[in-house]
Amino acid sequence: MSERKFKTLAELLYWSYANLQMADAACGMGKTKYDRLCFMIRSKAFKAYMEGKWQISDLYKQQIEKLQQSNHACAYCGKVFSSPKEATIDHIFPRIKGGTNEMENIVFACKTCNSSKGDSDMFGWYIEHFGEFPSIYLTANYLKKIYLYAQAHNLLDAELSTLDSLDLPFDWHCIPISYPEPDHFIKI
Repeated sequence: MSERKFKTLAELLYWSYANLQMADAACGMGKTKYDRLCFMIRSKAFKAYMEGKWQISDLYKQQIEKLQQSNHACAYCGKVFSSPKEATIDHIFPRIKGGTNEMENIVFACKTCNSSKGDSDMFGWYIEHFGEFPSIYLTANYLKKIYLYAQAHNLLDAELSTLDSLDLPFDWHCIPISYPEPDHFIKI
């Protein structure tokens, strides 16, 4: 299959999020490989996003899991904190790059991960640092943050070729267009 080409940031985000929904559904159904049903889910989601029928949102199940785990473990490596003092606050979009202190931009992280990530793009750093995709929750949160930023700054219809000249709080080159098989998706 040839590499998919995208013209606008919206197309790229919608495709990425539709793939994430496919991965989430496959994991939820206990699948180890994507099958026809999974690809149908992705196709339906992408079409609905492109037609404006759906909007990118949190994956509810992962949001609940985050709330249950957030005070107990690093959002990145999964290290369980022996005390609340071990947890640091990390900004998905670094503050130095315009990230806010809103809850949607904050995760709890161990000092090692927080220090290592610094002001890097969360997704790019994670893959480089751990050699695998982040959890479905982190990926959904990351994509939603990009979507909301793009929406607020009228960038959804921006051509990808123009984004490199902008000072963005994320690296659009790190937006994933495909995901590993469900049995390789970590579940922190």
